[in-house]
Amino acid sequence: MSKYQYQTDDDEILDVDFGTAMDAGEYLWLPDGRLAKRINRPSMKKKTSKAERGSAPIVSDSMGFTDNQLAQKRAEAAAHPNEHRGIEFVKDPLQPRFYQVHCSSEGAKKRYMGFRQFHDHNSLNGAGGILSPEIFEKACAIVQRKYGKAT
Repeated sequence: MSKYQYQTDDDEILDVDFGTAMDAGEYLWLPDGRLAKRINRPSMKKKTSKAERGSAPIVSDSMGFTDNQLAQKRAEAAAHPNEHRGIEFVKDPLQPRFYQVHCSSEGAKKRYMGFRQFHDHNSLNGAGGILSPEIFEKACAIVQRKYGKAT
């Protein structure tokens, strides 16, 4: 059974592959002209408190990679063991060609992110999600050059 399912108005359930689901998004147009809506299933993850999690790894899809990069990532880990301390590459249970990065701690995550030159700009972590007036003006100018002024 596919993990991506869509339901038509006449209650037909359709299983689709990953690529089709990513192309379709929330709604899938069928060849016969019908429209199917993606079925949102409850999360399979069990919500746990920090105390219950204990030493559970921090799992990151955003730092992950596809299987064709695995040899390169393992070679980098061997060449830079300190930056990869506490880091494990684990096959995604739902997408077998994808590898997640499992970090044993916040420190391991921070070291690995620094090595990969990743930056956590999540405003919940204090990085601020607000644009300065100067950056906003520059963004507006770029959009206007590309698409013209708003009418």
